[in-house]
Formats: sequence, structure tokens, C-alpha cells
Amino acid sequence: MALRQRTIGMCLAAAIGWALVAFPSSFSGAQTLIVGNKLADTAGFIDLASGEMVYTRPTGTGPHEVAISPDGNIAAVVSYGDGRQAGSSVSLFDVPTATALKVIDLSPHRRPHGILWMPDGQRLLITTEGSGSLIMVDTEEGEVISAIKTGQKVSHMVALSPDASIAYVTNIGSDSITVVDLEAGRVVETVAAGKETEGVAVSPDGKELWVTNRDEDTVYIFDTETFTRLATIETGSMPIRVAISPDGKHAVVSNARDGTINVIDVAERVVTKALELDSGSEGHSMPVTLLFSPDGSMLYVALTNKAQIARIETEGWLQVGLLDAGEGSDGLGYSPLPLVMGR
Repeated sequence: MALRQRTIGMCLAAAIGWALVAFPSSFSGAQTLIVGNKLADTAGFIDLASGEMVYTRPTGTGPHEVAISPDGNIAAVVSYGDGRQAGSSVSLFDVPTATALKVIDLSPHRRPHGILWMPDGQRLLITTEGSGSLIMVDTEEGEVISAIKTGQKVSHMVALSPDASIAYVTNIGSDSITVVDLEAGRVVETVAAGKETEGVAVSPDGKELWVTNRDEDTVYIFDTETFTRLATIETGSMPIRVAISPDGKHAVVSNARDGTINVIDVAERVVTKALELDSGSEGHSMPVTLLFSPDGSMLYVALTNKAQIARIETEGWLQVGLLDAGEGSDGLGYSPLPLVMGR
């Protein structure tokens, strides 16, 4: 793809070449966590070897969500906006060098939120609350190439089927899920869910769709063939996100109002643990985004009100530490690539 071959390739090659000469030990040898600091209007680049947020880079207003390209090279960060003005852009960064690459204008689509990369590493899938759409963005051309109206209110988060042919969009204002056939470019189903449906995840085998209903304190599980509801699971207060472990054995829900996460046995469909998250200080932590490491051994939980990220070891489901982030830490992305230090 031209974007990587030209812009990223030149930038990364120059940066790495300089770093290897000036700093023989410049590579951390660890992975990188990228966080959207939505109240600071920055993206933070955290070296997981040291646990330090090594770089912060300005974004548009309200960077709520982050997505990392399949090869780990590019971080895409939406500009949702704030209470005064709606955002309408997505920013791209080279991960190893924390270098800004480009800003793509999404107009007339506003309030971009949920964001995922397509498997080709060139296109982005983004929900836009302001236009009630699911849009596709070509990062090479820097433009919106398609837009599908959901016909629902506050289309917020998005998940993909394992083969990336179907997208599932949660609609907070309509208590529903929109099912989109990406190959046909159209909505194929609107599924009624619970009150204020927000979080969404697809099981690794693609057979189950898990959604959180934040004003009902429940998780619904749907069959992705028939959209029959298979189970309802009670959670903590205001379940705002759900993530399923890479091995498909556990689902985790973040409860924004009571500062806990629920661990759910996927096969048994029961909560096996409610873990209260410790931020090291008094006050409401507001856990939001959940992100598993690729091997499933670690869970990262963004504590939005504390500018921190909790680290949870999944063997035993114990909190083992905190990472400092920026104000309003929310969206998370993981890259297997290390940061180039000392730039």
C-alpha cells in the first residue's frame, strides 16, 4: 500500500536508522500500549517494559477510541469532540516513532467513535453518532469511501465478525444492534436489545454476539445466525464495555458506575468474579475500555476518572499494577512493536 510504502516507510526507516546510530539500545524490546486521553486531547504511547508513557502527541478534540493496524505500525485515533463542538476527523500515527502521519477529514460525518481496522490494513470502519452512520475510510486516499445509515440513534461501538464480512453496531439511543453486511453495503438486521445498548464483542468462533445494556445492568448474548437471545447475565452498575479473551473462555465487563469488572465464564454463562479496581486513591475510577494482550495473559482496563490503566493478570484475575496515562484515559490499542526511544 502506498501509505506504508511512502509515508510510513520513509519516516520509520529514517527514525530507526537515526536511533540505532545514536542510541544502540534504543529499542525497548517490549510492546506498546496506545491510549486516547480524551480530556487532554492527546494520544499517549506507553512502553510496556518500563510502564512509562514515553510520548504524548496532540490529537483532535476528544480522542475517545483507538485502533491499531493489523501489522502494529499505525495507530488511528478518532476526534469525537466535546460538549461545545462535534469532532469530525481521525488522526494517524506511526507507532514506533510516535510520529503524526496525517489527519483525515470525515465531514460531513461527525462525532466519530467506534473504530476498527479492516484486515487489509488500509481501510478503517468508524461509527459516526452525528450522522447515524457506519463509514469506511481509505487511509491511503485519506477519504470516506462509503457510508451506511443505521437508522438508529447514537450509533456508538462496532465489532466485526471473524471474517470481517459483518459489522455489529450498538445504538445507545435506540436500545438496539444494527447488523451490517459490509460486502453488500447494507443493513440486514436491527436487533432489539436492552436499555442503552453500548458495549459489543463477538466470540472468536463468530457464533455469539455479546452486548452490554448500561441502563439495565445486563449482558445479552445473541446467536449470530438467528439473533435469538441465548442468555441474559446480570452485571455490576452501568456495564459499558465487554471483551472476550483470545481463547474464548472468558468475557469481561467493565462497570463504569461501581468501579468493578465482572469476569464471566463463557461456556457456563455465569459471573465467576467481581473485581473492585484499585486506583490507589479515593473516588470513582470509572473503568471503561478493556483490552486483552494477544496471548490473553493480561487485561488492561482504562480508569477514565483517574488518568490510569489497571493491569489485571488473568490467571487468578488479580490486579497487579497501574500505568499512568493522561486525563480522561479511555480508548486503548496494543502494538507488538517497540517504541524508538530518545527521539
